Parts: sequence; structure tokens; C-alpha cells
Amino acid sequence: MAILKESEHYERIQALHEKLWEQLQEVGEKEAEALLQKCLRQIDDDERISYLGRVKSFVKTRGFLVSVIVGVAIVPLTTGFILWASLLLE
Repeated sequence: MAILKESEHYERIQALHEKLWEQLQEVGEKEAEALLQKCLRQIDDDERISYLGRVKSFVKTRGFLVSVIVGVAIVPLTTGFILWASLLLE
């Protein structure tokens, strides 16, 4: 990905910046500062996120935890079902 200075979309992005600046002048000082601080933190965070950080955030998701629980539980449940079925057929 090219940096903004060398991007072919530089003018379009600069126009968006000017539009954003005009709209920020219409809102309160605290709201504008909060929005700009949030944007700066997001840029800094994107640079700092490492592979390990991405893995940690993925592991903390609900879907991952459910899939681990199901994956661990399926082995004893399958074994129990096979044993139960073999006892019934006997």
C-alpha cells in the first residue's frame, strides 16, 4: 500500500480532509478534539498492533471460545455415544 504522499488518490483524500475540517468547525470544541484524538489513536494503534496482539484479540472473541468448547466436548460425547450404542446393541 502506497503512502498518502505518493498515492494517486491524493487530491480526492485532500478534498475529504477539507470537507471534514469545514464540518469540524461547526461542532463544539470538545467534540472536535475528541474526534481528532480518536482518529490519531486509531492511526497509532494500527501501527502498534502486532501479530501476537491480533491473535490475542481473536482468542478473546466469543466465536473462538464456543468453537474450542465444542471441539473439546465432541470427543467425549462421541466416545460416550459409541459406548452407549454398543451397550444397547449387545
